[in-house]
Amino acid sequence: MPLLLKIIDSWAVRFDDSKYPREFYLQTLASLSKAEESEKIGQFVIRMLQWKDGKVQLDPNGSITVNGRRYAVSRTKPNTYNPKVHDTVFFSNRFFVWAQGIKKLCDFSSDLLDQIRSLGLWPRTSLVIPTFLLHILNPRVFPIFDQHVERARRFLMGKDLNASSVGLRIDDYNQYTLFWFELLSDVGINVATAEYDDVKHVDEALWAMGKHLKQTQKATKKQPTDPSTAHRGNFTTSSPDFKNTVFKYAGIMKQSAAMKQAAREFGIHLPRSYLLYPGSHIDRWRRQGFPK
Repeated sequence: MPLLLKIIDSWAVRFDDSKYPREFYLQTLASLSKAEESEKIGQFVIRMLQWKDGKVQLDPNGSITVNGRRYAVSRTKPNTYNPKVHDTVFFSNRFFVWAQGIKKLCDFSSDLLDQIRSLGLWPRTSLVIPTFLLHILNPRVFPIFDQHVERARRFLMGKDLNASSVGLRIDDYNQYTLFWFELLSDVGINVATAEYDDVKHVDEALWAMGKHLKQTQKATKKQPTDPSTAHRGNFTTSSPDFKNTVFKYAGIMKQSAAMKQAAREFGIHLPRSYLLYPGSHIDRWRRQGFPK
């Protein structure tokens, strides 16, 4: 557990707090959890959607004050929050009653997404923002879900990383939630009684990891992906860059998965022994002085 916590801590510090102010999120989330009036519920939901859209920033001249700090809010993308479409719903008694019910839930269910669609908030194809609405109403039961945290899950589980907001499915959300609960348990966080601060810390680590993986994917697109081209070119299993990359991933995933991920990035076709006995190769490279 200490190693896993160190890994989470090392990634969490990379979270973009300037674009997504942590204090604003935590304080507004706490206010939303205590709100008992339809007007307050609607107001705090809108603020959280603006935060999710990256439109909230610390500003001494800002119009919103949260816990003694002033924030400025710029225009939100209409597919996230459109006052002409969403305000009527958010400030309605129907939404208030529904939201209060979500707050009391103890069990996860993705079927609630159908209820959100029935409220007329977002189209059926939308997933990230509806799941975020569930999250802010009940943070312990419904995790934040988007392309970055899903990419981190796939990476840690040794799966393909082709995650984007457009390609996310409800099954991905279900699988991520199972992964999320297990991860929290592994780091000693009791979901039923977890502090919002602790839950957000883990989310920030996964978000930062997924964001980094996306940037790495873009950079490696320029590298050879065809195995025959890779062997004729710069990269083979003997390449120092490949070995160093395996060591980088071996610290946060199984050795065989680290081999696969590094080979995928460098376009290398792995001989069978590298998949069956990755530890022997890693030990040999370590004796050679890797990682360098």
